[in-house]
Amino acid sequence: MTITVGTDTYISIADADTFVAANYLTTEAKYIAWDALAEAAKEIYLKRATKAIEAIPVPGLKYDTDQALNFPRETTAFVPVRRYEYDYFYASSGEVPQAVIDAEVEEALEAASPSTDTTKFEANNSNLKSFSISKLSETYKDNAASKNSGTAMHLKSINAQTIMSRYVAGGFAVR
Repeated sequence: MTITVGTDTYISIADADTFVAANYLTTEAKYIAWDALAEAAKEIYLKRATKAIEAIPVPGLKYDTDQALNFPRETTAFVPVRRYEYDYFYASSGEVPQAVIDAEVEEALEAASPSTDTTKFEANNSNLKSFSISKLSETYKDNAASKNSGTAMHLKSINAQTIMSRYVAGGFAVR
């Protein structure tokens, strides 16, 4: 198996390793889990994280119609834009925003070392609305998945959801 940046992932395994080393303590569960993975497992987790990010509906258009992934993006007239950063979502540099790359790694880490984020994700995306212990009662939601198309529907990692929410909401950074 091979990983191709720009085709099936936004980041290489080596760069993901660097991100983890720079952002997590060596004693943290996510660091330990990632460090213990074989290259093939890291590749699978990064590809899955990319697929989750790709499933999020984002405004604008692909920067290049021939690009395989959704990022980088270009704006259309109906989306409010402020180009204060060279790597901001709507920048016309043609480069993937660092935030999207970071979100991919965060999502891969959550898959490699599930935390309470995964438990919340599964609970929020299940059709179970409520249950009772006494007399064993369950109530189900009406097609819960179709009512939520944002980051919480696709990403397990709260960190990745937070990072990607700026792209779904169509807002901009306030400085």
